[in-house]
Amino acid sequence: MTIDPVLIAWHGGLLALAASVVIMGSLRANPRLFLRHFPEKVRTSQPSLSSGEKGVGRIVGLLLLAIFLGIPIWSATAFAARHGADFASLFAHAFLVGMIANAVDWLVLDELWLGVGKPRWALPKGVTQADVTPFDHARHFRAFLNGTVIFAVIAAIAAFVAPLLAGGPGGPRSNVVLAQDPAPKLSDYGFFATPNAGAAVSEGVRPYDLVNALFSDHASKHRYVYVPKGQSTRYDPEHVFDFPVGSVLIKTFAFAPDMRDPALNERWIETRLLIHKKEGWVAYPYIWNVEQTEAVYAPVGGKQAIETITPDGQAISINYAIPNRNQCKECHQTGKELIPIGPKARNLNHVGPAGVSQIADWTERGILTGAPETLPTIPTAFDETKPLEDRARAWLDINCAHCHKADGGASNSGLFLGWNETDPTGWGVRKRPTAAGRGSGDNLFVIEPGHPELSILVHRTASTEPGVLMPELGRTVVDEKGLKLIRDWIASMPPLN
Repeated sequence: MTIDPVLIAWHGGLLALAASVVIMGSLRANPRLFLRHFPEKVRTSQPSLSSGEKGVGRIVGLLLLAIFLGIPIWSATAFAARHGADFASLFAHAFLVGMIANAVDWLVLDELWLGVGKPRWALPKGVTQADVTPFDHARHFRAFLNGTVIFAVIAAIAAFVAPLLAGGPGGPRSNVVLAQDPAPKLSDYGFFATPNAGAAVSEGVRPYDLVNALFSDHASKHRYVYVPKGQSTRYDPEHVFDFPVGSVLIKTFAFAPDMRDPALNERWIETRLLIHKKEGWVAYPYIWNVEQTEAVYAPVGGKQAIETITPDGQAISINYAIPNRNQCKECHQTGKELIPIGPKARNLNHVGPAGVSQIADWTERGILTGAPETLPTIPTAFDETKPLEDRARAWLDINCAHCHKADGGASNSGLFLGWNETDPTGWGVRKRPTAAGRGSGDNLFVIEPGHPELSILVHRTASTEPGVLMPELGRTVVDEKGLKLIRDWIASMPPLN
């Protein structure tokens, strides 16, 4: 169940204030409008209400009904738009909003104001304080209980109507996306049709993938992009596309018992959101529950034991690490900013999971503007029909270049592994380490041409030891295919004397 205490307090207070103003104002104008609420001896001593008083009483009653019914429904609608909650959560929200007003009416207006304050002007003409003494606490408490039942009925109506007024429970919610704080649950954003793992995406959310993916302990990855309706991403030929504020990149990590068939009995482990807010990009990690019915915000990250069979048939145990929010910055840092890594023209330029050319599809849907006819390309790292050097550098580009660039977290290494780096020394060829420490493995060069066994790059790619392994985050086991690719590439280089 979802609860929004701030919204409940704010709207409950507003309901109490509006009702109190109408009640107190009407009582001040003519106490006889509330004659039926006075003790029996007062009611029998007063003349019957005039037709005019009855008419005004009906207006006041209708006004109070509109307030008591309208504000809880309005509040539940706002709650549904923000959280897309279930019936129980909407009922609880509307009921608590109403109960704040009910409690204020009983404790403040009845017990405190009328019972203790006893204003003379709140009495009909000819009625004295003696006529309403002693104060009937039981009568007012019964009125409070009646109000509880009434607000329960109103809450049920609000819970039914609110999703319809909010435009239905589905669809991305821009107010949640752009809120100052992360939503407690992944489903609060409305990116998926239901909270369950593997649910279909909502309208406006588009699946995509990359030509090459960062190795993450053999995890499958499901990527989605959301760009606010009516806005577009600007094309960039080399760097990450320029996404408008309100855009979200969604990436889910999943495992199956046997990764040779990753879709069979797949379990979602975590979903990471990169949200472009007005102040810049922020990263929010969410961890899926065992039941696969919801993912909750997990700023401290976590660990999960994974038992699986790798794509090449090896049974392994993985102590899978879910990064905390600060660790997200270590990979996504560019200068002082946090930015995405994957959505670049060369990485997106292929047929994606929707079965169409991704850049053409984004352009047609209005997600992207400015893409030329001729687009940059990058080879698939394990496509052996492509040149070995190109494939190895494509692997380094996606696995290492987010840190190993001039404005990245590993800039002090002097090792620049981006696809567009043209200087072999920047790749590490015959380059002595500047900040490798014990990670060098007593080797002299990052890449010793013709000798993978003497190359620091191979040593660190083959390691799982903290402080030695590269990349530092995102894996706990060795990417054997990637390691072989790097070894083969270095071995193919002519040795240098």
